[in-house]
Amino acid sequence: MNVWKHCGQNAPGWWNLRDWLAAFEPFSNAGKTFYGRGWEDRTGMLYMYPEDLATYRDRGYAGLIDYVVWSYQTPIVWHDKEHGWIDPGHGYTMATKCKHYNNASTAVSVLREEQ
Repeated sequence: MNVWKHCGQNAPGWWNLRDWLAAFEPFSNAGKTFYGRGWEDRTGMLYMYPEDLATYRDRGYAGLIDYVVWSYQTPIVWHDKEHGWIDPGHGYTMATKCKHYNNASTAVSVLREEQ
């Protein structure tokens, strides 16, 4: 499993995350607050956006979401087998937005451009 370290000389950037997401490789930071792996029916703060919540659950239960990037217990971006990378555009909290979402959103944006 790839390890995401937010600080230090060997800290990865969004470009490392892009490579891991392109290969659907699992990753996690040391604190297990930022990680990527398969779909689970956990929605965290996604409840704040009912349309995105419904789409996430419906597509997940249909077996169409094959990879999710999580911040704490909230899915922040995911891959849909039919629609590609989905970025609903929500940062939720400052910790999520600054430490997790910005890297994930940038990586997904670049992946979309490369497809």
